[in-house]
Amino acid sequence: MRSRFAARFASATWVFGSYALVAVLFNWPLPQLLQTHLTGTIAGDTGVYVWNQWVFRHEVVAHHRFPLLTSEVLTLSPPVDLSLHNYTLFADLVAFPLIPWLGVTATFNIVYLLFVAMTAWAMYELARSVVRRTPEAWLAGLLFGFCPVLVARATAHFSLSAAAPLPLFLLAFRRAERDGDLRFAALSGVLAAWAFTWDAYYGIFCAVVAACYLVSRYIRVRRDSSERGPRLRRFWALDGAILTLLAILAIILATGAEEFEAAGQVIRLRPLHAPVMAVTMLLVVRVWLHLRLTVSVAIPSLRTVLLVPVVGATVCAVALLPVLFFLWRSMAEGTTFHGPIFWRSSPPGVDLLSFLVPNPNHAWVGESWRGWLNALPNGYAENVASLPLVGLLVIALAAIWCRFRPGRIWMGLTVGLAAIALGPFVRIAGVDTHIPGPWALLRYVPILTATRTPTRYVIPLMMVFAVVFAMALVRVTRRSRRYRPLVLAVVGIGLCIELSPFPRPLYPANVPEVYRIIARDPRDVTVLNLPFGFRSGEWSQGNFTAATQFYQTVHQKRLIGGYLSRITEPEIARQRQSITVRRLIRLSEGQQLSQRDLDEVKTRARGFVERSRLAYVVVNTATTPPALHALAKDAYGLTRIAESDGFVLYVPTVGMLADAAAASTGRN
Repeated sequence: MRSRFAARFASATWVFGSYALVAVLFNWPLPQLLQTHLTGTIAGDTGVYVWNQWVFRHEVVAHHRFPLLTSEVLTLSPPVDLSLHNYTLFADLVAFPLIPWLGVTATFNIVYLLFVAMTAWAMYELARSVVRRTPEAWLAGLLFGFCPVLVARATAHFSLSAAAPLPLFLLAFRRAERDGDLRFAALSGVLAAWAFTWDAYYGIFCAVVAACYLVSRYIRVRRDSSERGPRLRRFWALDGAILTLLAILAIILATGAEEFEAAGQVIRLRPLHAPVMAVTMLLVVRVWLHLRLTVSVAIPSLRTVLLVPVVGATVCAVALLPVLFFLWRSMAEGTTFHGPIFWRSSPPGVDLLSFLVPNPNHAWVGESWRGWLNALPNGYAENVASLPLVGLLVIALAAIWCRFRPGRIWMGLTVGLAAIALGPFVRIAGVDTHIPGPWALLRYVPILTATRTPTRYVIPLMMVFAVVFAMALVRVTRRSRRYRPLVLAVVGIGLCIELSPFPRPLYPANVPEVYRIIARDPRDVTVLNLPFGFRSGEWSQGNFTAATQFYQTVHQKRLIGGYLSRITEPEIARQRQSITVRRLIRLSEGQQLSQRDLDEVKTRARGFVERSRLAYVVVNTATTPPALHALAKDAYGLTRIAESDGFVLYVPTVGMLADAAAASTGRN
């Protein structure tokens, strides 16, 4: 038993080490610049993800507080609940002991490289459990761990740039469902909870993958070959309705008509979502009846089907109790996961064409596609969905030459996740076809509604694609046993060439010198950055940049304002109780204030400085409106003490902290 365990451990270590080497090479020159550069800009989400790792440790070490609460941002209210923030708890735990040794930026990069290697290794374990072949499974891990989707996410969404929990969850869930082993059901619950600590989306993805797996396994759609079904001539009414709607759509597209009158009622037909949805549903019914499809449910063991999900969900909930407690408390205040979901304007899915786009991260071929993807809704990272062309070629070769078919379960997972990723309405080459997909209805389902961006379902889809690729590759290598080493070598080299983003584009993680001056002040004070505001993943008030929180990891003083993935409405209401805050937001947005409003800010200046313990004001000269800059200098009696990299550092001369701040700065 010990020798078997040692062999498995040695094998896992070798596989993980090989993926770690690939991670270093594919991300070069990042390993040379761990202290000074990042894979995304600090002004975007990357800056907040670095801040996550710092503030988690800071709350524990400096404040001896449970790290789901913080006073480091939004300081004008009691400690802020971070349960709705994309907090990357597991990454924060891994970074905890490394930050004092490596620093915040280098730690962030090391954790990223570690997680990428873990993702490839986890995919290897899942693929190997399916195909029982080590080289083919290793290539599947390479395909998933370094696929264009995950690499693109690293430019903005660190929490989605690696996905190790997803393959391990599916591995445990398959074992639990296949054998009825409740130990693996409990393990799948633990892994789903672990996935949640990487990103809340991943926790929900585990539930969706499990549901698609069970549906694909136990629900069967077959064609009825008997003569009992209705004859085609009986469908004339359905056909007439379809043709009528198609004619109406043709008239709308040809004439631009937006409404017509029938029986004294005005019927609006713009936009086209409603009539196209009606046509789509009628066509589905028509095809279903024509093919005489029937649905049957084949459940060999009701115990397995019921107990495995129940045990997994229960264990997951118990493992997440601390997070769920804070989440429940936020929900009790009236918090929602996001704003209202509108029928036509909620976040779209990926463009159908983007599945076939060559790797846009590639230095040779990506440039021609990056501009197009960046112009799509929500930008570049949200729209990359490229299926590796080498993988597609292997699957096509296996299907044509070896008559490969992936099986009902893997086909169901592929089709189901791809359909969800297309979003509420299918888009092709940037054109909204108005054809509804499953997400048009699923986005209103409780729990699923928290995954407000359907493009992210491409990540579990890519996991399933990697499994299908491994199965197809095994079929090809079995058909050509004599040339198996050559086939594996060619496929491996092809994947390395296609997937490599070398040289990896990097972004500087420089901190202006003015913030290092603030860091030398030992007092517990706050900093006001201008322009000022609040920002969440869905909206912005004022003009706040995530770089401000990245700079906080150096100066370690509390901030007025801030960014969180989700800021509760009660929290914003508490912040906006301050008249000064409301006026600063308006000026930060470039609006004008009346003289009365300006005078009111000046009147309240001393009280605002003392209540917030404001000791420093940092002005970004490139983005701060002149009216805001002038008001701050006048109201707070700002004294300039330093300038660097386009930032000017001031100390206020009103309030009790003014003399102490000036004295401390002079000593430093």
